[in-house]
Order: sequence, then structure tokens, then C-alpha cells
Amino acid sequence: MNSMRHKAGLSRLPFWAAAFVALICVGILGLSGWREWTSRANNLKNAEVDMANLARSLTQHAEDSFDLLDASILGIVGRLETEGAGPATISKLKKSLENRKAGLARIRGLFILDENGAGLASSEKLDLAGYNYSDRDYFRRNAVVSHQDTARRRAGNNHAAHCRQRRALAIP
Repeated sequence: MNSMRHKAGLSRLPFWAAAFVALICVGILGLSGWREWTSRANNLKNAEVDMANLARSLTQHAEDSFDLLDASILGIVGRLETEGAGPATISKLKKSLENRKAGLARIRGLFILDENGAGLASSEKLDLAGYNYSDRDYFRRNAVVSHQDTARRRAGNNHAAHCRQRRALAIP
């Protein structure tokens, strides 16, 4: 009888071995899945932090560009208000615009327009005689601003508009 029990135990040995191997495989798969899931979660968290840092950096870059542009524009407006818009002043301001543009690599071009939208001076090497900007939304929006309202005239208070000639954004 003892030998029968021994034979019955031996016949169940492959079942228990297979069950043990299957349990180990399930455990390995579970640990691998858990490791991959936590790795994915960490990667997503790192990507989120990187995107937030990039957004902050781009915002700071844009704000710095507006501050540089504001300083340039307010200086030019001040000169035009004190010296007038005569040919001698416009010639000096054209040289000033070219120098400011060279010093501000972020700025593509600076333009001075009269009250009717005609181009007076530019940092670009082009003749503004044939250009008139009075039909542009940004010109009409800024034309209604009184001369004493310098806070409204600041570039940072205006919305970017599309430039028709270059197909780029312009900040009036």
C-alpha cells in the first residue's frame, strides 16, 4: 500500500512542477509589467516637466523680446515727438533703426509710419515710397489712440498681426 501511495505521488509531481513553473512565469510577467508601467509613468512625468520648462522659457523669451522692442519704439516715438518728422529727423532715425535692428537679432524689421499709413523709414533696405499701411487692422486700431496715451501705444499692449509682404507676424 505504501508503494501505491508513492507511485501516486510521483504521478502528481509533473503537475506540481508545471504549476510551480507557471506561477514563476506569471510572477516574472507581473513584475515586468509593473516595471514597464512605472517606467512609463516616470517618462510621462519627466516629459510634462520638460514641456512646462519649455513653455516657461518661450514665454520669458517672448517677454524679453517685447521689452527690447518697447524700449526701441518708445525712444523712436520720443524723438519723433520732440524733433518732428522732417527729412533730417527721418534720415537720422533710419540709421538708428538699422543700428537697433542689428543689435536686436530677434527683431526682423522696424518701420516708421506717418499718421496716414505711409512708410517714412525702415530698418530694411527698401524704398517705402509705394507702401501704405492705412488699410491694415493694426494701423486702424492704433490710429485712434491719442498722442498722450503712451501706455496703449506700447508694443506689448498690441496684438500680433500678419504682415502681407513677408507672410510673417508683425507687432504694431
